[in-house]
Amino acid sequence: MALPKDNRMTKTDFSKRFRSGKRVRGRTLSLQYGPEQTPKVAIVVQARAVPGAVARNQIRRQLGGFMETILQHFSKPVWVAVIVHSKPDNVTTMKDELKELLKKSGIIEV
Repeated sequence: MALPKDNRMTKTDFSKRFRSGKRVRGRTLSLQYGPEQTPKVAIVVQARAVPGAVARNQIRRQLGGFMETILQHFSKPVWVAVIVHSKPDNVTTMKDELKELLKKSGIIEV
């Protein structure tokens, strides 16, 4: 499943907010976030980090599905940009790292 349309960041939203907000960096992922009226999510997979469009889209879909399940656990309405900097070892470690970054930033408390 994909993120609900109301919870997706548009390109204009992304370009306005990308330079602002707070940042948290992990081993393969980093988060940027800031206050928003409704929770919004953007997922960026760098082409340098993951060559091949099929692999990038697969990672984007997997993270989108994970964010959809975790969206209900957001403690406050924020915008979140998830940036993948290097190719993850496997999906489980990528999701675990994302969950840890969300906890570290105070976005979720689960």
